[in-house]
Amino acid sequence: ELAVWTGGIAYPRLDDPGVARVQGLGDVSLSLRQDWGAPQGWALGWGLRLTAPTGLGPYESPQPLASTGEGRWQASLRASAGGTWGAWQSFADAELNYQDGRNTVLSPAAPLRYDEQGPVFAPAGLSGAIYLDPRWGSRAALGVGWDWYHDDTARHSVVLSAIAWQRAPLSLAGQGIPDTEEVLLTLQPELQARFGAFEALVAWQASPLWA
Repeated sequence: ELAVWTGGIAYPRLDDPGVARVQGLGDVSLSLRQDWGAPQGWALGWGLRLTAPTGLGPYESPQPLASTGEGRWQASLRASAGGTWGAWQSFADAELNYQDGRNTVLSPAAPLRYDEQGPVFAPAGLSGAIYLDPRWGSRAALGVGWDWYHDDTARHSVVLSAIAWQRAPLSLAGQGIPDTEEVLLTLQPELQARFGAFEALVAWQASPLWA
């Protein structure tokens, strides 16, 4: 399967007058996916996604919370395994993400990330024209689902996933920035509906179990 898609506003602040309508376009991704398996029993798959920085990165956006993309070229490699037995299904997948380095102009007022204490800024002296070093990240998910309804053309499911997400500390011009590693562990219940070639998903992400 080959697909092209784009995201939207990553952290919306639509009531902010500094956010223009055209800033809603996010990064554009091209993905390739291959799966092997039968409708019942075990299945395996892999995927590759390339992402172009067509959205506004966190350093270019006039409002940091209105950034619509990562501002970098990205590549992600994903592997998955799972199975279906009657009305029950289970799955596990893991993804490795690489963000390419790039030159940028860093404002001393631009938050590098947010934690429970509020925004985290760059150390004094690290601002202006600077090089963002490459950055690695990873994601893993383990889940189980139950089909509460299915027939020849439709399938509706309740799914519960445990998701772990990690991103390496930010590094600027070879200098690592303290307290910028991002780690998240959470539970995500979902309602999934499939009608032939169409799918709908409603998900709720619980408060982080660990961050």
